[in-house]
Amino acid sequence: MELPKFLKFRENNKRITCIDFGGSFMKVVSLQVEGGACRLMAYALKEFDTSSSTSEGLSIFLKQILDNNTVFGKEAFLSISDPEGIFIKKISLPHMSKDELLNAVKWQLKGELPFSPEDSVSDLQVIREYSDSEGAKKIEIFCVFARKDIINKYVSAVIACGLAPQKVSSSAFNYCGILDSLSTSPQLSAILDIGNTHSYISIYQKNKLSFIRSLNFSTSRFSAALCGVLMTDNGKVEIGFDKAKQLMRQQGIPLDETVRLDDGVKTGQLIPLMRPLLETVIKELERSFDYFKSETGSGNLEVLYITGGGASLKNFDSYLEGQLKIKVEKFPLPSSLDIKNVDAEKFSLEANQFSSAIGSSLSTCGINLLPREIRSQKMELIQKASLRIAAIAIGSMFAFSWFVINFQIHDYKKRLKIANLHLQSVEEVKRLKQAVDLRDDFISKIHMGKVPSGGLLRLIGSIVPANIMLDEFDFNQPSHRMHLRGVVLASVDSAEKVITDFMKALEDSKFILEANLINSEEDGGVNNFEIECILAK
Repeated sequence: MELPKFLKFRENNKRITCIDFGGSFMKVVSLQVEGGACRLMAYALKEFDTSSSTSEGLSIFLKQILDNNTVFGKEAFLSISDPEGIFIKKISLPHMSKDELLNAVKWQLKGELPFSPEDSVSDLQVIREYSDSEGAKKIEIFCVFARKDIINKYVSAVIACGLAPQKVSSSAFNYCGILDSLSTSPQLSAILDIGNTHSYISIYQKNKLSFIRSLNFSTSRFSAALCGVLMTDNGKVEIGFDKAKQLMRQQGIPLDETVRLDDGVKTGQLIPLMRPLLETVIKELERSFDYFKSETGSGNLEVLYITGGGASLKNFDSYLEGQLKIKVEKFPLPSSLDIKNVDAEKFSLEANQFSSAIGSSLSTCGINLLPREIRSQKMELIQKASLRIAAIAIGSMFAFSWFVINFQIHDYKKRLKIANLHLQSVEEVKRLKQAVDLRDDFISKIHMGKVPSGGLLRLIGSIVPANIMLDEFDFNQPSHRMHLRGVVLASVDSAEKVITDFMKALEDSKFILEANLINSEEDGGVNNFEIECILAK
């Protein structure tokens, strides 16, 4: 197998680990990538305060997850869902080279960044290149900045667990990979990612991120809205935060207001507590959709996907669909994902919490917040691996060549032995040939070695081509030599071929043993030549 094909085979057949660091949860996924498909080998969802944890604490917690399962691969794809350390902004700038672009972005966003550009890791993704109303060329980009200390914390924790980070991205960009993998992908879609501490809406045109906006609600805020004291037939019932979380999991957004719960609380009492936050959600979404439509001139959304922990909120999808009047679905898994290795029913209940982690390995977008020094180390490892593979391949070729040469030596020895036996058997034939040669020599002396001139002239007349004109014919019978002089009526480029073909035709005759070109030159556009022929005796 050729080296490039071998490396491609290795790339498309490997096991990888995808890790999503959220504000309150850590999600880990093991995928087996095989050609164009991938298989879910294992997954883990653990509640953990990743934001305030140290790199050492993260690595200890992550190692416990990895040690419980041996199917996690060494290559790691990281997704950062912590809003404290990620800044994403869409801006338009005059068209410029990529080297100038990053400096221009830093200068333009200097007052908006919540942290210093010098203390950050950044990357850009081009959305489109266009000309404004005045004909000036511009470029629209997403710029992503992340606090260097936060990125280093997560990357260091991963390396400490023996993993090799390949990419660091953010969930909004990771979802592009899942959208690309769907069998029927909408032209204009939106994804509402509802996390434990934050949420955001992102809009995609042809599966490419075109808009993103943070929203002021989360699953924690839904739970907090239910906290308080309610009057029931059994008296006062106090709903604390843990009780509120339980109600959110069990009831979600109640559609039937008459259901009585175990403590006497009716579902109809929960709706007024949730209504202000639900109305805020609808207003924020409508405002985002209207702004995007006015800025881009695009049509209506085809579908709104919901994902994250809030996607499992009961009846939330139907509530949004009724209020927004658009199709609302839970964000699907990639079409190519095989989940036969895990409990499919159990995984389906938590699948939306792993969308970003799974998407991080599928997305082909240009965003990668992996620190430059880690990328350099990765390139060195790739180069070393390539050299090692190349050395093995070259060594294998030398070994194969040695085997072939030894086989050929053995074969030639065998042939030589057979040839010697053959030589002995033809000795008698050789003696007979010598007798025949003596007779032929005697006959040749009788004929005096004369060449029939008439036959020679007829030969030359029959083979001389139309684009050759012979000027001189010199025939010396005693020396068995003949000289032909003439011109070629053809271009300089084709004259050489015409002369060569003529000489070959002479040599193919029975009268001429050898034809040699004595001279060939161009004079005033005329190709002169002289040929000497050695005649057969």
